[in-house]
Amino acid sequence: MEQITSTQNVKFKRWKKCLTTKGRKEHQSFLVEGIHMVQEALLHQQQIEGILLEEGRSLPQELDLLLQGQELMVLASSLFQQLAQTVHSQGIIAVIKAPELPRMEELISDADQGQLHILVDGVQDPGNLGTIIRTADAVGATSVLLGKGCVDPYNDKVLRATMGSIFHLPILQIDLLQMIPHLKQAEIQVIAAMLGATELHTNFGWKKQTAIVVGNEGNGVRPEVEALVDKRLSIPMYGAAESLNVAVATALLMYEWRRHYSIK
Repeated sequence: MEQITSTQNVKFKRWKKCLTTKGRKEHQSFLVEGIHMVQEALLHQQQIEGILLEEGRSLPQELDLLLQGQELMVLASSLFQQLAQTVHSQGIIAVIKAPELPRMEELISDADQGQLHILVDGVQDPGNLGTIIRTADAVGATSVLLGKGCVDPYNDKVLRATMGSIFHLPILQIDLLQMIPHLKQAEIQVIAAMLGATELHTNFGWKKQTAIVVGNEGNGVRPEVEALVDKRLSIPMYGAAESLNVAVATALLMYEWRRHYSIK
């Protein structure tokens, strides 16, 4: 195993840059921390650039076989803690190359199959985005498409909130204003969750090919995006709350679609 003890080490400098959105884009790499996230990355065949182990730690038993053939590096604790983003770190980080994602045309090409695309317009809270991605994975969504103003999906808090689902389905950063017309041309129904919409999500005629647009925590879906959708839906409120958290609202919409089309 390579031992890294200096802050001047070229690799360490690059890894530290990957803690920022700018650095991740520059190096096309990101860090995941903890046994579960590293295990998910390995199981789902992510391109691993290296496994970083804090000095004094042994390799987790559940990762022994998966780590065969991987480049392992031991970092001095003072260096590892500069990369760790959790309070009680498990002492292991994977450096992952950003995946090559499919073109959108490939995702929407099979009109005979059920499709559910989640279009996220300006969601800025990492926990919300991570939860949306995790729930989209659970419901069997086709993709999650991130529009203007969304938090970086490789932000550490987003990654942790996904619990590994970031590796299970395509997450594309895309211009929704250009994407929605393509979806509609492919006969994919585009709906938006809107406060005050007259039609309830439970009474709607869902289709097998659907895209759900959800908006920013405070401002909702941008007007220019809303103008392109086929239908606006609301979720009924029975108490005094005016609205739901965006991740909760998205989950309800996704599972209502799934209830109508149990597509495996």
